[in-house]
Amino acid sequence: MMEGKGLEGLNSKEKAFLRQRMRLWRAWLWGGPLLALGILLMAAWMLWKHPMLSNPFVLYPELRAKTLPPASLETLAVMVPVLLWLLFLIMFVVVLLLFATFYLERRYLKILGKLRSPGEEVQGRG
Repeated sequence: MMEGKGLEGLNSKEKAFLRQRMRLWRAWLWGGPLLALGILLMAAWMLWKHPMLSNPFVLYPELRAKTLPPASLETLAVMVPVLLWLLFLIMFVVVLLLFATFYLERRYLKILGKLRSPGEEVQGRG
């Protein structure tokens, strides 16, 4: 699979890195769509079972009419800061994942640079 023509210039760590990258890519072919489907199903379930927590078009009329039960109002008041900090945490994790992705991309580009012909030029900047 990975032992094709042109990989003889790579050391064992670089070949292992490429094999791992291929395994992750194959896993993502199934894992990515399953994760997206899971998120969509969870959102649909929240809209169906807990519309006050997930649908502002249901919550807002209740607030305007002052018919929202006090317990629900207290729950919403407590959940807003928790969800805000959870959103900050998610954004931070996404940025960390981007750093890791670009680190691996740089490593991959170095390996590709080793496999290039000596006279071949790379297009682009950087």
